[in-house]
Amino acid sequence: MKDWEKINLFQIGNYKSYFVEEYGLIDSIQIQQIYLIDNDNREIRNLYTEDPNNKGVFKVARNYRIETIFDEKYYQLNEQAQSYYRYNSQITQDHVTPLNNFKYFIQYRINYLLYDRSRYDTYKDIIVSSKKEFLKYEILASQNQERYQKPILADIEKGQKYIYIHKGLCEVTNVLKYPEDLPKICQVKFKNGEELTIEQGDNNFVCIPYNLPNSPLKQFNDSLNELQLQPMVIWNDKFNLLSAMWQPIEGASRYIVKVYRYQKNENNMKKLYFLKNYETYRDVHFININDNAINSNMIFVIIAENREGKIIAQSRGVKISSSMNYPQWFKNYEL
Repeated sequence: MKDWEKINLFQIGNYKSYFVEEYGLIDSIQIQQIYLIDNDNREIRNLYTEDPNNKGVFKVARNYRIETIFDEKYYQLNEQAQSYYRYNSQITQDHVTPLNNFKYFIQYRINYLLYDRSRYDTYKDIIVSSKKEFLKYEILASQNQERYQKPILADIEKGQKYIYIHKGLCEVTNVLKYPEDLPKICQVKFKNGEELTIEQGDNNFVCIPYNLPNSPLKQFNDSLNELQLQPMVIWNDKFNLLSAMWQPIEGASRYIVKVYRYQKNENNMKKLYFLKNYETYRDVHFININDNAINSNMIFVIIAENREGKIIAQSRGVKISSSMNYPQWFKNYEL
């Protein structure tokens, strides 16, 4: 959860992603409307606040701001003054009465971040009686542009919680038999009691951001003496020829090039496959690979070992493309 922090609704607008269990990942959240309501949830009109620059003079309250709405004192026209002054923008203290019984209505416009990166707008209304009550509304926010991960079929268990986009938080109530029940994989239940059967490959069934499983890509962030190793991978996609090279490491007796393939998680299956080790002796600091299995989803790790088989240098993962490639950092979401 290190990428996520709890914030109150005063702090929105300063982050790239938000998460609310009711909706899931949110691309943006903005205030749409603010006003005061009575006990019947009707908007209270013709409100006045004291002019901070002119004591004893009251002006019509308008253009409410979330930063100050809870700090203002509000007044209404006296009953006997309503017919004479209700349209005046400024009046004196003897024509107003403090407003005591009211609530704050705050409407937010919420922009969903869907699995396929498309957008969907909805609105959330919040009604509170005080600033303290408003501060109880908290959401998760991240400075990173987060994306959803799909759960791995083999890891789904009864009692786990996930998000179903457009429906919100759900809990797994039954894991169906594999492979007899395919394409059905599990049954879930929402807070409102609604039940749903999830099928394999459903892009709306996703992990909760603060409870993400560690991506297999995380292992490719490990390194040792990478600066001395200085690995580099070049891929000629026209001839499907890949060349990996590196600098010699003192004390190395052999070098190993580990080859992985990373698949998109289309059907809730595990995505990372280890394919092969290529080995060279200590005097050989490059290798050429020509194989039909090579494509842009390949990840390479270059390792140097001494005579005892101890790793003395290791690169981070290198994901190939049609240009020159170097080790990179892998985040905890899909490529």
